[in-house]
Amino acid sequence: MKKLLLLILTTFSCVVIAQTPKWPDSLNITLPSKKGNIFYEHIINIDSASKDQLFNAARSWFSSTFLSAKSVLDLDDRSAGKLIGKGNLSYTGLQKTFGERRASFIIDITVKDGKYRVIVYDIKDLSENGYGDLNLYNFENLHPELRQKYKAKFKYDALSSFDQSIKLLLASLDKALKDATKDAF
Repeated sequence: MKKLLLLILTTFSCVVIAQTPKWPDSLNITLPSKKGNIFYEHIINIDSASKDQLFNAARSWFSSTFLSAKSVLDLDDRSAGKLIGKGNLSYTGLQKTFGERRASFIIDITVKDGKYRVIVYDIKDLSENGYGDLNLYNFENLHPELRQKYKAKFKYDALSSFDQSIKLLLASLDKALKDATKDAF
């Protein structure tokens, strides 16, 4: 009986320990911002690419990334080399503490001969109880005890995961535009 009780307690304690997320020493995270709002901006040089090559590749990237360029693009101006669209993405916490969330944003791509600039701004959390400002990151739907105990960890987890998702999105754009200069055959 004692062995059975010891086995049960050992198993339970292993399960509890295994589910404890490993948090970094500091839960501070700084996302790129402008005027207090999350704001990503990248300027990339691709010397061998023409404005038309970059524009076509960026437009194609919108279509493949967001399923339909027509429904996403608000501005499609070839002569100015400008594409502006609304996108959204899902992101799951790195520690799996809150499940899947969704965020919307505006993405602005400007192309010129040999370079492009991409800006991601007006970022909103679309999860659970409606629209929210990701800059403020609201956890009001959590049980009060959990909210006080884990708010900093959830915020760190959510913002870190969101940051990673945006960086992956920007990396896919960078790859698509760099591949634009390669021969299609």
